[in-house]
Amino acid sequence: MNKFADDIQKAAEQSQYLGSTFDDLKNKVGYFLSMNYVFDQMTRKIREATDFTKNLDKDIVQIGLLLGQTANKTWKNFDTYAKMANRLNTTVSDVTGAMKLFYQQGLNTSEVNKMVEASAIAAALGESSMAEASETLTSIINSYNLSATQAIAVTDKISMVAMVSAADFGELSTAIEKVAASAESAGLDLEHMM
Repeated sequence: MNKFADDIQKAAEQSQYLGSTFDDLKNKVGYFLSMNYVFDQMTRKIREATDFTKNLDKDIVQIGLLLGQTANKTWKNFDTYAKMANRLNTTVSDVTGAMKLFYQQGLNTSEVNKMVEASAIAAALGESSMAEASETLTSIINSYNLSATQAIAVTDKISMVAMVSAADFGELSTAIEKVAASAESAGLDLEHMM
């Protein structure tokens, strides 16, 4: 009977040892998996930062080409772009993307800056992307043969109508964009159309 009790005691000790070994293994696997998760997240963030930098560089190089400048000279304006983005509560890539669009339209730097500002405001009011707001604003400005200096006034007018109507800024600006060329051709100015 003693041998049987000893065997049971040994089995219990081995079971306890295996249990603690299993717990230790489980903790190590959990630690490994959490480190793997951290590594994956770090890798993803590095990839995102690399993609962001490549896209930003592409925009800045294209802006430089449109201005007849070297990429290095254009990159020296990065702080200006970053300050503009901060002031307009948007991203540097949104600012440079809009700038590229407006420079492609042949606008000068002063006009580009006015259009970027108006686009940022329109994007915020219309809850749309900066690119969409830039395209919409460009369409309205071009349809009525307005200058870039009037872009903020256009944004203000649409905003005022949105405040007193059931439509929001995004809906109104999209609707105006769609009919602006026809309305202007028919002799209906922007003020009367709204």
